[in-house]
Amino acid sequence: MEKWLSSLGIEQGSVKPELQKAVSESGSTLIDGISHAISGLAELATFLTLSAFTTFFYLKDGPSIRAWVGAPNGRARIRGSGRHRRHAGIAARLLREV
Repeated sequence: MEKWLSSLGIEQGSVKPELQKAVSESGSTLIDGISHAISGLAELATFLTLSAFTTFFYLKDGPSIRAWVGAPNGRARIRGSGRHRRHAGIAARLLREV
C-alpha cells in the first residue's frame, strides 16, 4: 500500500491528517442531511393531517356548508331561464350528488 501511495505522489505522513479532516467534514454533512430529512417529514405529516381533518369535516358537514354558501337544504336555487337555467340544473344535480 505504501508503494502504491508513494507512486501516486502521496507522502505517508500526509494521509492521516487529510483523512481526519474528511471524516470531520462528512459528519457535519450527514447531520445537515438528517435535519433536512426530518424537516421534510414534519412538513409531510402536517400536510396529511390538515388534509385528513378538512376532508373529514367537508364530508361530515357538507350539507350545512352548502346551506351556508347559499344552497338551502343542500340544493341550489334555480333562477333565470333558458341556457342559464339548464346550467343551474346541472349545478344542482352535482350538489345533490356530493
